[in-house]
Amino acid sequence: MPNVLTSFDELPPAVKTVVLSDDVSDANVTLRAAHTLSPPQYDYMLRTIREILLSRIGVLDLSSALSRMPAGNRVDLRKLALDIALTRLWPLQDYLGTVDVLINRLGGRAPEKIPLPRPETDSATEEEVSTVSWLPGSAKDMLERFPRFAEMYLTHRPIRDTEGRLRPPTVTVWLQDYLHTMGATGANSLKRSQYLAKSGNTRTLTDEEKMNLLNFLESYEDMVDMYWRVTGDSFLLIERELPKEAARQQRSAAATLQLSALTDYYRNMQENYARVLEDKKRGLKLEIGENTRKLADIVWDSLGLGDTDRCVAAIDLMLDRQIMQDILKTDQRFRGIVARMIEVKYGLQARARWNGDFTQLSPWFLFLRLLLADKLRMEEGRAAIIADYLNKKAGYRMSPLYLDLNSGKFLFREITYENGTLAVA
Repeated sequence: MPNVLTSFDELPPAVKTVVLSDDVSDANVTLRAAHTLSPPQYDYMLRTIREILLSRIGVLDLSSALSRMPAGNRVDLRKLALDIALTRLWPLQDYLGTVDVLINRLGGRAPEKIPLPRPETDSATEEEVSTVSWLPGSAKDMLERFPRFAEMYLTHRPIRDTEGRLRPPTVTVWLQDYLHTMGATGANSLKRSQYLAKSGNTRTLTDEEKMNLLNFLESYEDMVDMYWRVTGDSFLLIERELPKEAARQQRSAAATLQLSALTDYYRNMQENYARVLEDKKRGLKLEIGENTRKLADIVWDSLGLGDTDRCVAAIDLMLDRQIMQDILKTDQRFRGIVARMIEVKYGLQARARWNGDFTQLSPWFLFLRLLLADKLRMEEGRAAIIADYLNKKAGYRMSPLYLDLNSGKFLFREITYENGTLAVA
């Protein structure tokens, strides 16, 4: 377990980055909504998490600490503890150490993948070096990060030291030979080229070995970043540019990681928002009683006030009650704003041809985009994800959003107007 700390500033940099990230703020809000915590309860939860991160409370003492929460008898404390363990503590498993035990004790199951590398270092460990494809950095940076690099080979044959003894062709031995032959002063490409001609140890090197040695010396003297890789025979391969195949693999891995992260973001937002809406809908049900058509007024008024959650919850409830299409068909306010949007985007002819039918995907998608992105001023990615949630509730198979891999964002599908018809692009 880490030492007791006084503030987050004392946390290791990698841990501090996680603790102060936007994801943590979102997780806190989600926990509050999921467990309907009052302000005092929410503050107590945050203080408890802080005490654990600063090692003032043990990870396994989380449940005991939560038992002292104000009005804790109104909260499912076991479920709250499990959710805290999974969302706030598990990302720091390698730092805190026993989060997996806590999750199991609470009846949960620890995820198979630990999302945060060990925070004691921001680099790969010595044991991991050989499995890492290519590592960027200057020679001095790499030797500081991986001291064992000093004993790896730059070439394949032994070389002779100043006393004529055969020595392994390691980084240390080659650097000693270079400094002995050329001196420590001055650093330029001419000096390094002269070394290749002057040193007896370089005469039998292959062209590839000479280039590897020159790359190391340039990186060492001029602090130039190179790409480093350890092969199976303890040979240290150094390249000025990332090899094409490795670059392609990195791009592919980055794209896969990005897609996975975006997919998780999409799923988490829909799940979290669904929980928030359920709470809002309970209040709306009490407010409207049996007068379900009052929901249309709530949506309209919420648009004017910019009350996003209330507006979306009212739409969600209309979909639950299966009155959405009837409202859109008969309420001239919604028909009117969509008609004006069609006129602005596609012209008077398009507006005249539209008969007010919202059962078609094009006007329905326009309606969702108009409300969420234009009227409520949501960021487009968030608006598109919530629109997709509502669209599924409405029973449509085609989604109003798509994932643009170039920008890494969820966007609304475009609606086109051709040959007198609105259509989803």
